[in-house]
Amino acid sequence: RFGRKKVMFLGGIGMGIFSPLCIIVIGWGDPFASFFAQSTMGICLTLWGAPMMAWLVEGFPPAARLTSVGIGYNIAQATAGGFAPALATILVDKYGEHAPGFVLTGLAVLSLTGLLIAPKHNDGLGARGDAERMQIRHEEDAFTASSEDDHFDEERSRLHASGDDGSADSFRDNNGRNPYDKTREIT
Repeated sequence: RFGRKKVMFLGGIGMGIFSPLCIIVIGWGDPFASFFAQSTMGICLTLWGAPMMAWLVEGFPPAARLTSVGIGYNIAQATAGGFAPALATILVDKYGEHAPGFVLTGLAVLSLTGLLIAPKHNDGLGARGDAERMQIRHEEDAFTASSEDDHFDEERSRLHASGDDGSADSFRDNNGRNPYDKTREIT
């Protein structure tokens, strides 16, 4: 309804603006205030992260999606998440306990910049190409199903010609043994 990019943009802006304030509120030590500050950050992160996965997948052709998204996403997570504790410790030592909130603002700015310069793609709102992709997918599924049916028909014909009804009792592997027979010894 709104588009993935717009929702992600809203989450990124919210995280960039509210993170330093939320870190300050969490530092007060009040459990109720901390709960609402963490909830605010969680909502902003959800607005970014929930549509991000679908948005990332839509940016790559089907043959390269798993590799492209997996490698890119995990390198980004490892880099940002791996160095964040060390960076937060250094910032707290040099600038005070509220400084890590600005790291989140920096990451939000970096993420929003990437979102703005990323090539345009479907964005989940339904493009003219959706119908064509669905037709191709339907044709591929029909071809696969007919190929599987042909294979099963051939197997059924072979079993019928050999006098085998295809049941588990009459099935034999290449060595003439019934793989479903649990009484034989395993050697």
